[in-house]
Parts: sequence; structure tokens; C-alpha cells
Amino acid sequence: MFRSPGLVQSSAWRTYHELVEGVAGTAREAVMQQHLGKAYFVAGRYVEAAHAFERAVNIRMRAGADEALIKSSQMALARAARSTTRALIRSTVT
Repeated sequence: MFRSPGLVQSSAWRTYHELVEGVAGTAREAVMQQHLGKAYFVAGRYVEAAHAFERAVNIRMRAGADEALIKSSQMALARAARSTTRALIRSTVT
């Protein structure tokens, strides 16, 4: 049986979210949020990426994580925000 790419992709996102939910409240949650953000970013889904990076920042800050990890999430969040803005500008110009 063949699946449409949209269905496979939807299933992959659902599975990733289940993995993130499975580590909620643990030390791995921030890492999983960060990686979810990266996956969304690579897929061009910048708003979702920004939300995941923001959650990673908040989790890391609450946990008192190493400053380098917090900074990494903050930088990723800023980049996702810039990419969201650029995508919006492109969509209004074209």
C-alpha cells in the first residue's frame, strides 16, 4: 500500500509529538523540544519551530540548565522568528 507524502509526513509529526510527550517533565524534555524545533525549521514551518524553541528555552531556564544550552535555544528561537518574518514578507510581496 502506498501512502501520500502528506499522510506520511503527518504521521511522522504525530509520532514526534508523542515522543516529546513521553519525556514531558523529565530532563530530556528540553532536548526533545529543541530537536522538534529543528525538524520544524528544516521543514520550513517556522512558527511551529519558534514555539518548540520557546518551550525549550523556558524548560531550560526553569531547570537552571547550563547557560550555553539556554543560549542555544534562544539563538534558535531568534532565527526562527526572523525566518517567520521573512516568509511573511515574501508572501505579501509575491
